[in-house]
Amino acid sequence: MAADPHTLRSLSMEPQSTIAQDRVGALLNGRYELLRLVGAGGMGAVYEARNTWTGRRVAIKVLHPAFAQNEEVLARFFREAQAATRIAHPSIVEVLDLGQDGADGVYYIVQEFLEGRDLRAEMDEVGAMSPRRAVELMAPVMAALAAAHAKGVVHRDIKPENIFIAHGPDGAVTPKLIDFGISKMVDLEPDLLRRTTPGTTLGTPYYMSPEQCRGDAGLDGRSDVWGVGAVLYEMLSGSLAFEAPNYNSLIVKIVTSAPAPLAERAPEVPAELAAIVHRALTASLDARLPSMEAFLEALRRYPLDRPSAPPMPCVPARRRAVVPAVAGLGVACALLLALASRGSAVHSAPAPVARPAATRVEVIAPAAVETVPASAVAAPPRAIARPRRVAAPRTAVRPASRVELAPPVVAPPPLERSANGALILPP
Repeated sequence: MAADPHTLRSLSMEPQSTIAQDRVGALLNGRYELLRLVGAGGMGAVYEARNTWTGRRVAIKVLHPAFAQNEEVLARFFREAQAATRIAHPSIVEVLDLGQDGADGVYYIVQEFLEGRDLRAEMDEVGAMSPRRAVELMAPVMAALAAAHAKGVVHRDIKPENIFIAHGPDGAVTPKLIDFGISKMVDLEPDLLRRTTPGTTLGTPYYMSPEQCRGDAGLDGRSDVWGVGAVLYEMLSGSLAFEAPNYNSLIVKIVTSAPAPLAERAPEVPAELAAIVHRALTASLDARLPSMEAFLEALRRYPLDRPSAPPMPCVPARRRAVVPAVAGLGVACALLLALASRGSAVHSAPAPVARPAATRVEVIAPAAVETVPASAVAAPPRAIARPRRVAAPRTAVRPASRVELAPPVVAPPPLERSANGALILPP
């Protein structure tokens, strides 16, 4: 019997947690003991269970009894088990059994039990991911989808909730694609293909391709390319590729517009990677990445190990010789500055030379004569004040000469006194 859309909506919206919880502890088909309820939805429930014959821990998806006579729902339920078995990929959850309970007639799928959490929970915790992390998580899923497409299976419901990040006993992480419930086997008989009526939309709206939103017939792997692009967009930016206040507005937006550039939502995402994601989200099928293999290959070519722009090297600025602009700077100060600027290490100042308090040092400069107290020569000052310019005595004026800085030495040479009591500076 065909499914009535109104009945499907009302049943899927009906809370099933109470009914599902009542099954905990039951023995399904005389073999599977239901240990605990993992999750419940409108279509059924998932349990952690144990195969009492082998002792293996498994996950069992039980279809709600209300759908036991619904041909369309049953076809989708069987298709999920058949599709996963048909592909047999390490990044697709393994289906172990499919059956019907002999006691109350409910249908069930037995799958491998996975430890971990889905991608939605991961994204809710960490927010936007680095390009490396996003690609590492999605590449195995894309390889699984490529294998599915090669077997004629289109998933049609790519979303973070259907990507499970499984943790193995050894700590290895294996992303796995789950829930092929609305997958489409493109080589099935025409009567089975007609179970999905053209003009109906199947999938999660935020990740549906434009052709899915329009209800087009003849969907192929490029719809999954779009779905993966929408998930990668959200992983990299922390934002949905398309948002709208209601379902109808969202459908119109997906069909008629392009997503906001990743450069605006996540400027740190490299332009090359953003371009790959946007090509997957191209509305035109002809312009979109042609296959999941092409999408995966484009990501593999992207240099994830390429280092980002290195920071500027932290090299100490080279010390430059400072030549004071003020003419007539005291030679004792200039000598000390020269020693410091050329990297000479002066561990201690020379011992002060006893001088009469009135003794002054005469310094000959091109434009003026400057005098500083001799006591200033005894030790290097902590701060160099701007020298005071005074008129030069006529007797002290000599032809202008260039003051040359002495080569670096450990300590200044001793100063000698002239006959008139002035200090004689070294040449």
